Amino acid sequence: MSPLFREYQDNKANNFMYHACIPSFMLDELEHCDAGALTVQHVQQLFNVEYDFAVKRLDQYISNKQLC
Repeated sequence: MSPLFREYQDNKANNFMYHACIPSFMLDELEHCDAGALTVQHVQQLFNVEYDFAVKRLDQYISNKQLC
């Protein structure tokens, strides 16, 4: 297996991990309920994830929302 393909698969698996633990549709619901709900600490407690994990997922979510 090519090293580039292995790196691609690793990146896809990591991306899936973030989306599986904190789905976008649930973040969408939080955003509609309360504008201040999308704080790192709130997401961390709600989804029972580590602080760095919540930061990374919110960064992904926000950057994806800006693309649309």
